[in-house]
Amino acid sequence: MRILSFSCLAMALTCPAAATTVQPLDLQQRFDGSRLVALAQVASVRSWRPAERSGVVSEITLKPIQILKGEHRGPILVQRAGGEAEGLRTWADGLYDYQVGEEVLLFLVPYGGRWVAIGVGMGTLPARTRKNLRQVWWKGGWRAIDQLLVDWKVPEGEALTPPSSTIPGATGTPAPAR
Repeated sequence: MRILSFSCLAMALTCPAAATTVQPLDLQQRFDGSRLVALAQVASVRSWRPAERSGVVSEITLKPIQILKGEHRGPILVQRAGGEAEGLRTWADGLYDYQVGEEVLLFLVPYGGRWVAIGVGMGTLPARTRKNLRQVWWKGGWRAIDQLLVDWKVPEGEALTPPSSTIPGATGTPAPAR
């Protein structure tokens, strides 16, 4: 019995694991690889189990606050693998866990009539508005969105909506990003 147990353990440790490897992307690579870059608020998250495959798929509906690259009108529909439906929860490390009401900065590419985040979960960054300043979570801290956008190089023929960290019509002086 010990030999069988040891043999099973040895096989488990030597078999290759199935995994998806995604190379890290800096902000410029995320921007360059995206067709749509938008600051948006999560309006709803809906998950279901498709009949044609195992697992769970989620559709996130977002209300655009500001389109920074590309063109889009109306709600933004983002689809991703993973979620919870019919008692089954499927998840993978790196997926972004969208919460209704939160603001996010999206880096998206088209896929089947909807959008998907570039680089699995790397295409979604948490965002917030504090003291009339729009900020995004980047490298361990909150940064003003316009500070991040200044360095983006926009390919010829594309337009970048001018950065606007402050809320139109708001009063007061924006606080510096921490």
